Amino acid sequence: MKNNIDKKKALSLLLVMTMSANIAGCAFTTDDVKDADPIAKYGTSTIAYSGDFGKPVNTSETFYVISDAEGNIKELSGCEESDIPVSVKISYYLNGNRIKPEDLAGKSGKVTIRFDYDNHVKTNISINGKTEEITVPVTMMSGMVLDKEKFSNVTVNSGKVTDDGSRFFVVGLAVPGFKDAIDPDSSNDNIKEIEDKLTDYVEITADVEDFALDMTMSVAMPDLLSEFDITDDVDIDTEKLSGSADKLSDGMKQLLDGSDALCGGLDTLYDGCGKLSDGTDKLADGALELKNGTVELDKGANDLSAGADSLSSGLNELSSYSDDIVGGAVQVFNALLDTATKQIRDAGLDCPDLTIDNYQEELNSLISSLDDNAVYTQALSEVTAAVEAKRAEIHALVESAVKDNITSRVTEAVRAEVESQVENAVWEQAEPAVTDQVTSAVRSQVTLQVTSAVKDQVRSQVLAAEGLDEDTFDALDDSTKTEINNAIEQQMATEEICSLIDAKVNEQMESDEIKAMISEQVELQKDSEQIRQAVSEQTDIQMSGDAVQALIAEKVDEQMSGDEIKALIDKNTDEQIDKAISEAMASDTVQSKLTAASEGAQSLISLKASLDSYNTFYIGLKSYTDGVDQCAQGASALKSGAVQLADGADRLSSGATELYNGIVTLQDSIPEFTKGILLLRDGAGKLDSGLNRFNNEGISEICSILDEDNIEQLNRAKAVFESAKAYSAAHSGEKFIYKSGSVGEV
Repeated sequence: MKNNIDKKKALSLLLVMTMSANIAGCAFTTDDVKDADPIAKYGTSTIAYSGDFGKPVNTSETFYVISDAEGNIKELSGCEESDIPVSVKISYYLNGNRIKPEDLAGKSGKVTIRFDYDNHVKTNISINGKTEEITVPVTMMSGMVLDKEKFSNVTVNSGKVTDDGSRFFVVGLAVPGFKDAIDPDSSNDNIKEIEDKLTDYVEITADVEDFALDMTMSVAMPDLLSEFDITDDVDIDTEKLSGSADKLSDGMKQLLDGSDALCGGLDTLYDGCGKLSDGTDKLADGALELKNGTVELDKGANDLSAGADSLSSGLNELSSYSDDIVGGAVQVFNALLDTATKQIRDAGLDCPDLTIDNYQEELNSLISSLDDNAVYTQALSEVTAAVEAKRAEIHALVESAVKDNITSRVTEAVRAEVESQVENAVWEQAEPAVTDQVTSAVRSQVTLQVTSAVKDQVRSQVLAAEGLDEDTFDALDDSTKTEINNAIEQQMATEEICSLIDAKVNEQMESDEIKAMISEQVELQKDSEQIRQAVSEQTDIQMSGDAVQALIAEKVDEQMSGDEIKALIDKNTDEQIDKAISEAMASDTVQSKLTAASEGAQSLISLKASLDSYNTFYIGLKSYTDGVDQCAQGASALKSGAVQLADGADRLSSGATELYNGIVTLQDSIPEFTKGILLLRDGAGKLDSGLNRFNNEGISEICSILDEDNIEQLNRAKAVFESAKAYSAAHSGEKFIYKSGSVGEV
């Protein structure tokens, strides 16, 4: 859901919120305008609709139900579908025939839009000793804004139609479940008389050219009918009924007073539109820079990902041949051993099948059994002794290589931990100063705004005292204007006005909104270049300190002392010693000593030397393929990380582009939005006549029902209104706002 809505959506949403605020008897302020976007603020609630409604929660929560053009739910904010007290379905008719909204787009003729409400709020009541389930009345108000270029002859069955010259503002009122709860048999004539005033549905009819509808808004309000109090015994008298009507009449007066407060709030909102426009221009410039930067980042990340993918593919392909290469080498080695076994047996010597594991031992035994094998035995003994003499040195080299690898990994982990601690310490030291700077800057902005607003009020008062308005003031001569302006400045310099400005500034500085803005700005400074530089420098200092170096050494020693690492070092040491012996035995020095041996011994010695040479190749080949496999694993990890970086950079680039486009849209819509606020300010006053009609034709009719000498009907009415009051107390201040989707291109 987008945070920025177009101008018509904003006007429609503010209109319905205005209706909701007035019906609840609350003033509508500029804070309500800022929270008009359904995702900007919502609460959570669990609502029970049968039996006991629960104790009053004394909270004010607003929930949003987002649907398509027919009322099918698409998204909920702050509630579950089971929480919704009333379901709203919307149907469309063209020239008397029902039609799908998508088929209605662009059509012309007589169009009817009908809102049907399904009330889910149930409870049990007792009527003259008999218990039955009823529907608890919940007031529903639905509204829409219609373009006069497309719509004409607009009527609503129960509600009000007003216009501002270019648009119709349509508001319909219904109380689903009320008639069935009050008069389930439809036998009371008084109930029938108000069917057109408190209906279960709202129906809007108009003549249309090229049909298109932006959206509709509906509001569910549980606490409107609860204001009517008939909780006394059945034998209540006329005076008590009259008192209840008086209370309801007083409540309607409060609603009208709330309309005046609404107009004042819209004046303040209009004054702030200029500042909103300036801020949006600056925001658009910054968003453009962000968008261009993320495009470059996205390109670089994609290049890196492509390179990592090529590297990983190549190494994985090479690694896939490792088993085949080693297997082929084993097959060749076994073939050489089989040939050697056959040659030895053909020479008349008894020899078991030679294998990679036993050939050295078996050939050494055969050579030793020959007369002239002393040279070979001596050479082998000398080579083995020489290599074994260097076992400690070889072991140390292997151990050093392993330790270097472990030290690198440990250092990296310790640095990450140190950097986190340093970051917290640096921010803890810098945060008070940053907070003071941000708070001072915000206070300056708030002071300018408050001073401007107060000066406008002082100017209005001075002009009024002189019997002037802005038009008559403009017609005055320059000398008189100067006197009046001086008077305004004198008023602004008074101690009373200065104290008023200080008080309003302090009040706003203590508001949750300003505090949240300060906190947000302070938090943004946490990732500034200055803080990051300080963290880096302090981390380098900490890492070079004796304590951290000692910690790294301790962790390295701890890993080096583990059984797994020790076993790895021993294994690698043995492999290096075997390789060194094989290489030494195949060297020219050793071979020259063996040339003096007898032909038989020499043949075996030469054969073993050949096999030793291949064994040296085989051991080296295994080491090579193991290294390739490890590199392939590392390249795969690099590829995965590069893909994630590329995906993140792509999302960041897309988000920055979307943000910039949204800000430009908002920037373009501000002039029309400002105009809409002026229109809405004028239209807010017209809402008063609709409230009077609701009072005169709806509430008064309810009172007339209760004046009838009908005890059973009175008892039922009492029970219905008591259920409405109980439900309202349990869910005081809760409002459900329904927004439907658009039809056609608006």
